[in-house]
Amino acid sequence: MQRIDSLDGRFHDGDPTKGLLGTFVMAAWLNALQEEVASVVESTGVALDPTRYTQLRDAIHALNVRRSILTDSGVKNAYAASNPTPLTADTLVHGVRQLVQIENGNDGPSTYAPDGLPPKPIYSMNHLLLQGGELVSPGVADLTYIVHAAFNQGNGAWLLDDCSGGGRQTAPATHSGHAVPLGQLTDSSKATPGAALIGWDGGTLATQIQRRISYVADSVAEVSGLDVAKYTRAFATGFSAIGDGGGGPYQYLSTSTATVDGATVLAAAGGVGRWHLQITGPISVKQFGAKGDGVHDDTVAVRAWIAFVLATGVEAYAPAGTYLITQQIVMDWGVAWKPGAKFRGAGINRSVFDLSSVIASPAWLMTDSTGQKAAFHGGFSDIGIKATCSGPALQVGLEDGSDAFNEFEIKVSVSNLNPTSNACAIELNGVYNSDLFLVGNNAGRGDALRLRYLQFSRMFGSFGNAETAMHMTGGYVNGNSFIALDLEVVNNCVVIDAASIARNTWIGGQFVWDNGVGPKGHAIVATNGNTNRFIGCNFASAGSFVDPGSAVGLEVDNTGVGMHTSGGALVSPISGDAALTVDSVAGNMAEFSFRTAGKLRWTLARNSAGETGNNAGSDLILSRYDDNGNVIDNPMWVNRASGIVDTPKLSVQAIALFGGGLINAPTSITGSRGGNTAVASIINLLTKLNLGIDNTTA
Repeated sequence: MQRIDSLDGRFHDGDPTKGLLGTFVMAAWLNALQEEVASVVESTGVALDPTRYTQLRDAIHALNVRRSILTDSGVKNAYAASNPTPLTADTLVHGVRQLVQIENGNDGPSTYAPDGLPPKPIYSMNHLLLQGGELVSPGVADLTYIVHAAFNQGNGAWLLDDCSGGGRQTAPATHSGHAVPLGQLTDSSKATPGAALIGWDGGTLATQIQRRISYVADSVAEVSGLDVAKYTRAFATGFSAIGDGGGGPYQYLSTSTATVDGATVLAAAGGVGRWHLQITGPISVKQFGAKGDGVHDDTVAVRAWIAFVLATGVEAYAPAGTYLITQQIVMDWGVAWKPGAKFRGAGINRSVFDLSSVIASPAWLMTDSTGQKAAFHGGFSDIGIKATCSGPALQVGLEDGSDAFNEFEIKVSVSNLNPTSNACAIELNGVYNSDLFLVGNNAGRGDALRLRYLQFSRMFGSFGNAETAMHMTGGYVNGNSFIALDLEVVNNCVVIDAASIARNTWIGGQFVWDNGVGPKGHAIVATNGNTNRFIGCNFASAGSFVDPGSAVGLEVDNTGVGMHTSGGALVSPISGDAALTVDSVAGNMAEFSFRTAGKLRWTLARNSAGETGNNAGSDLILSRYDDNGNVIDNPMWVNRASGIVDTPKLSVQAIALFGGGLINAPTSITGSRGGNTAVASIINLLTKLNLGIDNTTA
């Protein structure tokens, strides 16, 4: 192209009236114009047609629609190409577009340099430098030259609109119709980058993961370290290791500030909120970290377990195992959940707490620090305790009676292997209206069971291997029922030495008072007490079952099977009269029978004669029986109405009549039968027998 050859490079009209010439058009100029226009039309492959006046327009349109695909002449990450009409620094302007067929794919930031011009960086549609994989062979890259301060500091850059077969960088999605880049799906700085972008059940997949999908952890420590932005539910398969009996389901509560106990409440990563154990049943001591293997020290775990249960009332469970305890255990029921707390094991010989190394006495103490005597409805059952302390192994309540355990259920087996007389397996101080199943054993010394304050309770169990099976002393022990107790391998089965031990009843059971070590004692030694009854007990050892000098306040009936037959009965009240009453309905006898080796020998009976008034009937009869159990006769019959005693056979060694002096030897009658001396002797005898008054004269 060239401009017209005039002074100002423009065409001018001529004016003949003024003598002005118009612009002179040269053939060279017209030829240049013609070729310029014709080349545009012919570049589209169309022949010039003198009859058409739109060929230039059509050619320009065609050139805009169809662009040439340039051949990549560069190398990986540094691309180059040559245009049919080379671009120059002047023609490379904002908006120039290039199509380049890529020969070598990129693996990082890249540049493009057409026609030998300086290379310019290529940016993605996300307005970032290329990362790799956006340009691939034989894909066609569509590049647009852009001049803007946001790209290459305003020094020009190429914007990759597309490359067939290559990865496309996409801006982060902000609306539902946007494409999602991989980075947005995998951004590690966000809790659930991809899941938060996926809709699910009215929310997002992230919500499902956080609230409805639990993380399975190997320990509670792993739960505590979880990213709470990702997980709010977790399940620990163990306390410190898989399958150790601890762990459980946990829920993260972002607003919780509960005290961390390392078991039911865990600290959360970041220090905000807490992980809470979801408790739906009994809580195991192993969930507090106890091993129960008899080797590891479980003291801390057991104490934490007890404190939690007493504070919340959640039922406690100790799985089978041996829990090694090295320090005294104090269960303070004063802070207990008021409706009651219950501790349960797998069995008295299966869930065993071994306190053998504890020196303090008692080794295990149940008490009430408030002094309010308000511990109600508790339970401590199916648990075993071992100790070697000098004193009680298990003590329920303080010895001063300041504690009160009401309506409790206690079922334990306790052994104290301390070899001194101070040893005690179980001591009860302040237990009321409770059900007790107790087994207490020592090492041959001390008291297997010691009772100071116990009222209105029911007890079953076995006590032995001690000096005393049951020692009742000190405070009030009254109104209790001891049922079918087994008291063996002891010197004394029951020792009662306090006046406040009263109105207790032993029913059945086995009493054996010889432990083979100390001096053999008795089934019962009662130096004090009041109205303590023993009914149907089996006193199995030889010798006196009651200490003859220590039988205060006892009522003992060693009842056999069938007819009321006593092998030993004792009524010995602490004061007042002792009374034994035998009562039958009218028309029936009331009888005491005396047998030898089961054979009837004597009866003392109130007969069945009807009472018709005037004191008639109900006579008292003493009867004797032959070797075959048949009545021989009635040596004595006392008529109730007349008071006459009928004794068909009477032999007396001494006699006194009507208040006379006792004559225990025959009196001689002297003198001749017809003389006054003989008569005087007879008068003297009648006077001694008080059968007459001597008013005779000399």
